[in-house]
Amino acid sequence: MRNVPTYHLDVLSDDNCWKLFAKHAFDGLSPAKHPDLMAIGEAIVKRCGGLPLAAKALGSLLRCEPDADELEGSGGGSCVITEKTRHMSNVQERYDVRQKFQSLAKAKGLRTFLNTKSFWWPLYVSDVLMHDLMVKSNLRVLSLANYGNIKELPEDIGNLKHLRNLNLSKTSIKRLPNSLCALYNMQALKLWGCKYLVELPRDMGRLMNMLYLDIKGTKLARMPEGMGRLKDLQIVTDFVLGFQAGSRINELGKLKHLRGRLSISGLKNVASAMDAKDANLKDKVDLKKLKLRWGKDNDIDGDSRHDREVLEQLELHTNLEHLVIQSYKGTRFPEWVGHSSFSNIVSLGLHDCKFCISLPPLGQLSSLKSLSMSGLSGVFIVGDEFYGNGHASTKLFQSLEMLSVQAQF
Repeated sequence: MRNVPTYHLDVLSDDNCWKLFAKHAFDGLSPAKHPDLMAIGEAIVKRCGGLPLAAKALGSLLRCEPDADELEGSGGGSCVITEKTRHMSNVQERYDVRQKFQSLAKAKGLRTFLNTKSFWWPLYVSDVLMHDLMVKSNLRVLSLANYGNIKELPEDIGNLKHLRNLNLSKTSIKRLPNSLCALYNMQALKLWGCKYLVELPRDMGRLMNMLYLDIKGTKLARMPEGMGRLKDLQIVTDFVLGFQAGSRINELGKLKHLRGRLSISGLKNVASAMDAKDANLKDKVDLKKLKLRWGKDNDIDGDSRHDREVLEQLELHTNLEHLVIQSYKGTRFPEWVGHSSFSNIVSLGLHDCKFCISLPPLGQLSSLKSLSMSGLSGVFIVGDEFYGNGHASTKLFQSLEMLSVQAQF
């Protein structure tokens, strides 16, 4: 048996994303023959972000007969909805009033409710919409993103047993009801920009089919216990480590399919270096962007030796392309930071590592294009160690295009 190199796919172009979506949504029929449906479908495709899995999944969910009543779009007033309506795309307005959704109750078999973002923000929606959607037991996809007046979800959300995709991004929600964890078909939960959200439901570990969790821009203090049970999870934007509570860092070791980007914060709360080792970051070959953050920028407490041991055990796979280390309290960086084997690193940031007295050998990172350093107030002299131990024939910083250094004393 021989190793086969991994080939990483880029996102689809808008045109190819539409073709993939249309293939599954129109079931072999020509979309051009149904112009009344194309505009709504194209708006949905824009929300896929070029992700083939999203285009295929939504297209399959929206597979319909050539009947405009199956797929409705609303905007600029009320939307005519019939009993046949299965999928609805709502063009958001500054105020989505109850009259706009007055016929929503007719769509008893509604499977999809998507929002197409308006240039307004924040947006406001009538409470009637939430009430009407909570009784749509066939819902698979639900987006309430950008509604600033949504501060909570009703317990009834747990009745939407078929729900697979829930988007609450940029709402004012503070907590999610634990009944959400009864939605065993849930695959994607988007909470990006929910700046008032302070905690996730305690039984998140029950959502065994979860693939995607976006909590970037929230105020979470910790991850709930049992996150390691989400064994199919591929994307989790942030993993927040709390003080003596919640999931420990070793739970990451059970998430073997993580890919894309990840931010780990609260590393000052890691109890032992062995817990950090059990996170198995070195085995996560598909992680491309990683941010490691110990605490808040103004934290002055810390254990230099402990922090160094933790960072040493957080060694990454050499496929990594972007790395940020922030608020690290060690006096030196472990050997893997700046090692020449990390030939795929294109950007690196070292910020608020105030106790460090020397820099890692970043000069030997052959693909490094962007280097940013700030708050390294303990470094008084940049010595030869910064350039590495390469051979005389090796060109140092051979790919560097951008260097940003900000002193902080």
